[in-house]
Amino acid sequence: MRHELSFLEDILSACRKIEAIVAATSEDSFLVDHVLTAAVRHRIVHAYFDLDWQILWAAATDEIPELRERVLRILATEDVRRQ
Repeated sequence: MRHELSFLEDILSACRKIEAIVAATSEDSFLVDHVLTAAVRHRIVHAYFDLDWQILWAAATDEIPELRERVLRILATEDVRRQ
């Protein structure tokens, strides 16, 4: 069974990938061209037409960086506890 921290490391990796995609586009481009469609299609294919792209953009630009920072703090705390 995987250790709980490995799941946090997976989340951190996903955050970095999302931030890289977002850094390569603008909100206007994202909302018009749906730049992330190919990147997230396999995850959201069943609700594709119901997606609110503005909410998705806000999550990618506002919530993902915050999530990344929280995960980094947790991992740093766990590193200290292991020592």
